[in-house]
Amino acid sequence: MKSLPSWWQRLIALNVDKTKVTTRPSSPVTLPKSEVVHFYLIIFGTFLLDNTQKKEEKRKQQEEAYKLDKIYDSLSPEQKQKVDLEIQEKLPFFAKDRIREGAADSPILQASLKLTKEQVIKEWIEAGKIEPLGG
Repeated sequence: MKSLPSWWQRLIALNVDKTKVTTRPSSPVTLPKSEVVHFYLIIFGTFLLDNTQKKEEKRKQQEEAYKLDKIYDSLSPEQKQKVDLEIQEKLPFFAKDRIREGAADSPILQASLKLTKEQVIKEWIEAGKIEPLGG
């Protein structure tokens, strides 16, 4: 038990002989202690796996955003201007209003611009208007 965190050890110590584990409030199930421990470990393992998957997904999204920024930076001034015009056309209504109001530095607008820019660059790559880096 020393490999488990202390809060797990306390939780397991509370389950002396048999314990009711409730997956749904209407259906408690009585399990031996060893199965309860196994049940808690499965839940904890699932939580860790889910957390790891989310971190990996976030890392991949950041990596893709970095590559798309590099592609945008490698475009000629004329291509950048065309991409910027298409970004302006595809911006949501609230973002266009914020730009007209002069609030271009708001965090929500910056996020909207970034996502729209990534979307436009992906579309241009798929359409063959620009080449991906290294390709």
